Amino acid sequence: RANRDHAEGGQSDAPGRSWGVKWEEKWGDGFNKDGREGSRQGSEWDAMAGGQRERTWGEEHYPDGRMHKYGNSSDGSEYWDEWQDGDGGW
Repeated sequence: RANRDHAEGGQSDAPGRSWGVKWEEKWGDGFNKDGREGSRQGSEWDAMAGGQRERTWGEEHYPDGRMHKYGNSSDGSEYWDEWQDGDGGW
């Protein structure tokens, strides 16, 4: 599990900005659900001058190399739900 949060500004009259990312990874026998090898999910956020945008995402990894990637943004500008073939790693 990881979490990162940053605040920017510096000058007293500068607009403040906060941004960050957090995610969680689950791998191994204890997390093999529906044939998965592992999963990763998280969110990213960016807030400035009273507005905030968040993006949530996930990945499901399978032993045969397939990867399911999905996510969306809080403002509706992004959405994805796709399958990829690969080597099973990242």
